[in-house]
Amino acid sequence: MKVERIRNATVVSPDAAAAQKTFTDLFSLATAGPGALAVGESRIEFVTPAEGTRLGEALATSGEGMAEICLRVADLATAADALRKAGVAFAEEQTDGTPGLHIDPSAAHGVRLTLRDVD
Repeated sequence: MKVERIRNATVVSPDAAAAQKTFTDLFSLATAGPGALAVGESRIEFVTPAEGTRLGEALATSGEGMAEICLRVADLATAADALRKAGVAFAEEQTDGTPGLHIDPSAAHGVRLTLRDVD
């Protein structure tokens, strides 16, 4: 599996717009689409997740803050095969029509990781 870069970091907040404004004001980051700021080729995404979703659970259990790191991989199928061979638990999921692999945090020292092969 080839990891190309950090695609995005996701910050959950009960007020995603306020969180994004804080980062814009503090760091003069440019907008990279709705709810996102550019940091080089990567993005910081700000969301207020719905209750009962994976990120909603992160907000409910851990509070406001970074909830996930998404890595861009060269090929999602190759990444899935490598994870299976390594015995790593993951779930396949689509977010906004984009397929991804959500790695069980217990396999990554408590870090919520998602792998995607598109931007």
